[in-house]
Amino acid sequence: MSRWPNKYVIGLTGNIAAGKSTVRKILQDLGAYGIDANELAHRAIGKDAPGYERLVRTFGESILDEHGRVDYEHLSARVQINPSAGKQLREIIQPIISKAVDLLVQHAKQDIVVIESTNLLEYDIALGCEAIWTVYATAEQRVARLMREHHLSETEAHQRIDAESPIAPKLRSADIVIFSDGSIERLRQKVEAAWSLVINAEAIDGAAIPISTAEEVVLPPSRPRPIGKKRRPLLDQSVAKEARSPLIDVWRTFRRNKAAIVSVAALAMIILMAVFAPWITPYDFDKGSLSVMYAKPMSAVTPSERLLKECHWAGTFLERGCFIHLAGSDRLGRDIWSRTIYGARVSLSVAGVAAATSLIIGMFIGTISGFAGGRLDEAIMRFVDFLYSLPIFMAAVVLQFFFRSYHWARYGVRVDTLLANLDVALGGLLFIFLAIGGLSWVDTARMARGQVYAFKQMEFIEAARVVGATNERIILRHLLPNIIGPLLVVETLAIPGYIFLEAALSFLGVGIIPPTPSWGSMIGTGYSGLRSHPHLVVLPSIAITVLTLSFNFIGDGLRDAFDTTLRGKV
Repeated sequence: MSRWPNKYVIGLTGNIAAGKSTVRKILQDLGAYGIDANELAHRAIGKDAPGYERLVRTFGESILDEHGRVDYEHLSARVQINPSAGKQLREIIQPIISKAVDLLVQHAKQDIVVIESTNLLEYDIALGCEAIWTVYATAEQRVARLMREHHLSETEAHQRIDAESPIAPKLRSADIVIFSDGSIERLRQKVEAAWSLVINAEAIDGAAIPISTAEEVVLPPSRPRPIGKKRRPLLDQSVAKEARSPLIDVWRTFRRNKAAIVSVAALAMIILMAVFAPWITPYDFDKGSLSVMYAKPMSAVTPSERLLKECHWAGTFLERGCFIHLAGSDRLGRDIWSRTIYGARVSLSVAGVAAATSLIIGMFIGTISGFAGGRLDEAIMRFVDFLYSLPIFMAAVVLQFFFRSYHWARYGVRVDTLLANLDVALGGLLFIFLAIGGLSWVDTARMARGQVYAFKQMEFIEAARVVGATNERIILRHLLPNIIGPLLVVETLAIPGYIFLEAALSFLGVGIIPPTPSWGSMIGTGYSGLRSHPHLVVLPSIAITVLTLSFNFIGDGLRDAFDTTLRGKV
């Protein structure tokens, strides 16, 4: 029975400064899950880590610096001059590393795992490796690398290399030997060649295969295997050849959703139109003339001399557009096409800022609540429940009236403040951002709290704790990357609600400050003349429908892509 069923584990070893970390990173780029056992060993004996107290009892406080942390250089020197000290250190570290690696391998989403360790053959995790890769470099190259990357003197670099274990046992145990000559490009080519051999099962059970090794590498005729078992081929060759990162899986699933891809294209087109609005519209959104009010779509008009001078297309090959209102004009003679395009900036700003605000606040509060638990979690969730009970539309209306009445007038006297001036400069968007962003994060917080509460009890979090990871590191490096996908889906599906909320506020006159165009305010002003002038509401209605449907379909596509149970069925 394999130690790690359904996983093909590569043990990556070699002497110091030979390029093992570079090989591991290349393998990760090719689709493998990488584990740095050397880093795990350092964390296992770090301050407040599980092996710290036993290490101090064994070696004394002389291995600590003035801050109580382990002086790794001093500890390494003691181990190099005293073989029994090395054995004691391995007895402390090995159980911790073994447990952590077990949990990390079992949690890995990839089918191929690579474990990097300078002392791999001295640990019991070597017994679970399906293949041993040894990275070799000449002493001169390793000295140069230590001097360049670790800022050691030439004497110190030679002493460090002379004190380490010989390379011969690692070469005898290797299925694949890779010689590193200092060139990253050539090293990548050799690793890719070795990767191809492994996934095609050509390196299994044969003699060690040197990949462009140097003449200095001499493989002994006999190769005793420390692993003690026959190498097995990959359980699923097709999976190995398709090994890839989870993000690639998400993208491949997402791109099969035709509605989502069309929606991405539609959203990209709207964004581009909003960005390049001055170039694709004949007039600014606030420019108009009463002489051309209520003009029909595509009807020829004679704009005033003042308005003609303000036309963006005057003097260009599009100049004829200055005499035609493509989508008609409103009751003040303003071009509806121009106002609709500029109005996209408002809706996109609300979508982006409100979603980002909701995501950041909700993720922060939900993560703290779920990770802390206890009374803090209870208090936060009761506050969230209170906010959840408030009708967001009515609360947004009240907040809009409060912000603007407080900052704009007090006892009939206008009070200019930084916030009020900024709100005017943004066309009334500031307080909309505050109203929507300040109330819409409760669903995100609930989702984040539930995700964190579930993940923090899983084995890979226990592995992180075993090697001494702090709470901050667990949250930032392990929890957030796992919960961000579902939260992005929730926020994407919530964006249409934010857009409709802004449109409704502007429709009622408590949203965007005129003359800044908003699709909601355009529909509101044109609604009264719907029978006689339907063109006033047609274009903004189509625009808001296309934008909200795009976000809905994109959200559906992301939900299916992040749901691993649906992959291959979409």
